[in-house]
Amino acid sequence: MKNSLVLRVYIEKRATRNSVGVLYINKDHYMFEYSKEYAYSKSAIPVGPDLSLEKRTHKSKVLFPSFQDRIPSKSNPAYKKYCKKFNIDENEKDQLLLLATIGKKGPSSFVFEIYNNKEYTSMDYLLFRKDLKMTIRDFSTVFSVPLSTVQSIEKNRSLGKEALKRIEIYDSFPKLAIRELNKNRPLIHSNKYKKILEILESRLEFKNSRL
Repeated sequence: MKNSLVLRVYIEKRATRNSVGVLYINKDHYMFEYSKEYAYSKSAIPVGPDLSLEKRTHKSKVLFPSFQDRIPSKSNPAYKKYCKKFNIDENEKDQLLLLATIGKKGPSSFVFEIYNNKEYTSMDYLLFRKDLKMTIRDFSTVFSVPLSTVQSIEKNRSLGKEALKRIEIYDSFPKLAIRELNKNRPLIHSNKYKKILEILESRLEFKNSRL
């Protein structure tokens, strides 16, 4: 069991959003840690019955049931639709990735987001685009982000904040970026496609070598 992905868990209400804790893998165990501020808050509620607030750190050989329940079952008729929405392979087995995408939001108030030590910014996007040697228009086409939104991100405007979260996933997971590239292959020149694919495959190989 190897995974470098860390998820931040939040609790969202109509007008508030507070950090609850982090979910990650350490060697052969899933780990969940409540934040100190949340655990000692009078209004805190446990993420689930298996994740009591009586202790801040929980450890399990398998994904905690409270999180597992958030991932739609493959037998769900809408499973393919969920995967398509986030460009996730229907056979994807990375449970943390599934939580961060198709399981991100559900019937409870708890939501999941990929956690980095720093916020993904327009500069991170710019480095990603330039690493792929893509024009703004090509980037918009390949990753299905409206051109006007990409232009706003280029100018560091707030309009592109939501799109940045999706771009961060493509930047972090070359496999998903390749999937999106292949989906939109008919929309770009074959030579451009080959160059972008080569770079993304190189990023994927590098990422896998670090696991």
